[in-house]
Amino acid sequence: MEIVLAFFVLSALALIYFIPTIVAFKRGHHNRWAIAALNFFLGSTGFGWVASLVWSLTVVKQFE
Repeated sequence: MEIVLAFFVLSALALIYFIPTIVAFKRGHHNRWAIAALNFFLGSTGFGWVASLVWSLTVVKQFE
């Protein structure tokens, strides 16, 4: 039973950790891979997580 709880807790934490990356990919952000890299490597600092979230919410360029 504890293993199932641990799995759900770790899954929830991973989902929260990658929210900026998920937002960037869902919005089709032109810098989504850079946002994902920033989130992956510096997201644990807190500052990196907030920076990648703000970046993922910036205006998306539409290519013609």
